[in-house]
Amino acid sequence: MGISKIQKASISEEVYEQIMNNIISREWMPCSKIPSEVELAQSLGVSRISVRNAVQRLVGQGILESKHGGGTFVSDLSLESYFNSVIPLLTVGEDQICELYEFRRVIETGNIRLLSERMTDDVIVSLEENYERMKNSLSDMRDFTRIDIEFHCLIAQSIGNSLITNMYKLIREALYPKQVLIQNAFGAKGALKYHRLILDALKERNFADAEKYMDEHMRMTIMNVKTKKQNID
Repeated sequence: MGISKIQKASISEEVYEQIMNNIISREWMPCSKIPSEVELAQSLGVSRISVRNAVQRLVGQGILESKHGGGTFVSDLSLESYFNSVIPLLTVGEDQICELYEFRRVIETGNIRLLSERMTDDVIVSLEENYERMKNSLSDMRDFTRIDIEFHCLIAQSIGNSLITNMYKLIREALYPKQVLIQNAFGAKGALKYHRLILDALKERNFADAEKYMDEHMRMTIMNVKTKKQNID
């Protein structure tokens, strides 16, 4: 069983995270029975109360199901439900920010390649509307950043792959606060320029250029993140 003794001060929270990790990694499959409260407490080296609190929290979220007299089971959740459950757990330290942006760079350029096989005129309409809202929100960086990220979400959603869509939700939740700081520090014109280039290339069905501009956009964002981090350090 993928369980190790608790070291953190927040014992109940750590129990919660370890149980979630076993569920997410599929070590505990949907509909399977998890170890008893006593077994978990012994394996983790914590009190039964800490285990009970974590389990009750997961039951309340619908991740686990408690059957009277029958034990506790992993719920048969959809992939989207699992991702929605993971989002509150996702915290990114300063040292991991650049790595997450680099991961995003891979995802974003890959999304353009997939979009080339599935794009419709409706996608262009949605992206054009998004771009106009971006132009009109330059005075409010929080709003601008939200619409900026929405542009990328629209591309991800247009691919029609639920795994990609939900993965982007995780990235969005983790990066939004940092992205606002970056936009405030370096301005929004760079993002606006690249979104226009990407959109125009997509309108012309020139997916090679769209992918190139997306990669440049992500590369410039990463450079800004690194510069911002150096200034703070």
